[in-house]
This record gives sequence, C-alpha cells and structure tokens, in this order.
Amino acid sequence: MVGPIFEHGNGIALLPDRTSAHWWQDAAVKSDALLLVAPKIKFERPCGEIGKSPENGTTLFAVGSTGVAARHRAKSLGVIGTLSWPTSKQSMPAPHAAAVCA
Repeated sequence: MVGPIFEHGNGIALLPDRTSAHWWQDAAVKSDALLLVAPKIKFERPCGEIGKSPENGTTLFAVGSTGVAARHRAKSLGVIGTLSWPTSKQSMPAPHAAAVCA
C-alpha cells in the first residue's frame, strides 16, 4: 500500500490511522517522521461540500528531506497532532522486569 513512497525515498503520504495493521507499523518504522493528525480531517467532496468526520484519523508519513520539510510546513500552516520519529526495536529499552508477564 505504501511501498512507492519508500521506493522513491522523498515525499509524504497521508494515510488512515490503522495503527494495528502490519502495513501501518511497517510504514511507521520506515518513515523519517510521522504526524498523527488531530482533529480528524474532513475531506472536501468534488461538489465542494465538506464531508462528515471520518471514522478513522489520519497519519502523515514523511520520508527523506523533502517529506520532513513538508511535514514541518504542514505544522506551520496549522496542522496539529502528535509528532513522532520512529526508533528501531534494537534501540528501545528492555521492558522493566515487573512489566513482564509470567
């Protein structure tokens, strides 16, 4: 679903928040930055009417310097949400011993 943006290596992709989906998690790890957009985007229909609030939110995935710059521009234009930079699983701290289930 999101392969072309990573093959190109520079740009942005606006996709639904499907955080439990394998493709979303794969895209999040491959991104240079991502923005979980809030509030939900109401898209404009071809007739000019503004649609209702969608069921899912959206994520702006940024790849490469152009994508990261576009993400910063979106923020400066008032797009708000939670900004994140992916980390590799290898760099994540080990879980606390008390948090591990027996």
